[in-house]
Amino acid sequence: MDRKTLTGFILIGAILLLWPSYLELVSPSEKTQEELIVPKQDLVEKYAEQKGVSQLEAKNETLGEIATSIVEIDAGLFVTKISNTGGGSFVSYELKDHLKEGESSLNLIDVNNPKNLSVSFIDQSGSVIVLDNNWILSSGSSTELNKNNPSSTLSYYTLYNGKRVTKNITINFNSYNVGVEVDLRNIKTESLDGKYSLSWYGGLPESEGKQDAMFMEGLVGQAGNIESFRVGSAGFFGSSDTSNIERESKKFVGQSDFVGYRTKYFGVFFVPQKTDVVEITKYPSVERAAVDISVSQDINFDKNTLFLGPLDYGLLIKQKTDSSLMRQCRQLELRLQAQVLLIQWKMQLKSKKELVFHALLDLHLLWVELVGELLITLMSLKLFVRKDLSYHLRMNF
Repeated sequence: MDRKTLTGFILIGAILLLWPSYLELVSPSEKTQEELIVPKQDLVEKYAEQKGVSQLEAKNETLGEIATSIVEIDAGLFVTKISNTGGGSFVSYELKDHLKEGESSLNLIDVNNPKNLSVSFIDQSGSVIVLDNNWILSSGSSTELNKNNPSSTLSYYTLYNGKRVTKNITINFNSYNVGVEVDLRNIKTESLDGKYSLSWYGGLPESEGKQDAMFMEGLVGQAGNIESFRVGSAGFFGSSDTSNIERESKKFVGQSDFVGYRTKYFGVFFVPQKTDVVEITKYPSVERAAVDISVSQDINFDKNTLFLGPLDYGLLIKQKTDSSLMRQCRQLELRLQAQVLLIQWKMQLKSKKELVFHALLDLHLLWVELVGELLITLMSLKLFVRKDLSYHLRMNF
């Protein structure tokens, strides 16, 4: 073996021995990457453990760590009791006006709709988080409103992953408009899409029994028009059983002025600050049809108005209700007049036992659609005028 060959083998051996050390000096990325793998996994496990603790704490609060408290407010037109469940929800909402003879009050809350004004959002894992535990009442108390004390605000808060979420409910004297302000800005990073939902579950009681079926519908106001989602289906002379309807949901995409649900004389509506998606779901319950309404907003838009009361256009004008909702309620009132006139006509035919006409009038939905539009047009020209319609009709039918 000559000298050159020996020198070559020595150099190759030196390179093989020193190459790993050389890589550590000039290219340490492999080692750094290995060091990062374990901390990443630890971070994920730590986050998962924190999330589990948060869910457990929320569950414990629901079970009674925060006691249920109820505030009663007399607002003139109604008396309401509000609990701290879900950051404020109506336990009762008893109207003093629009009553039949012999009625002392009319409660728009029953066993099917105690979960109202519910707040929820979608977390980073895609799960729906409903903040339905008992919140803490930070300010506000039971009171009686009057001209000198025209409004009362109840402020609630809860914690999610240690961050505060707040909700304010404002009741106004002699008004069915309720202010609902929800602040989730502190947990915006916890939300997958940066949005939250405000929902009313269960609809409204059927105060008129089977007569309500003909008028029950979900309503969405978009671009000055009413989008209708029928809930009830009436049989002969506007009566039907609505406790066995099929479950169905419908989403409305785009800017909505309001979303709500109405029975014959009463309605519940959300008027959001700004929304691009609203949803209405109908389904059967033990005693009646149930309807959920939900409005989704960006977390930065925290203001909402709830209207809960009679469909009385004249009263809405006095209360300076949101103009878009007021326009729609005017159309609803005119539509109600058209439907009632048809019912009265059918009742007169029934009293005269004109059975041929009865068979034709079984297609009442078509008649209401066609004749109703004509009557609405005539009424808008003031050929038909009737004030305080819902009160008048409810007192006399």
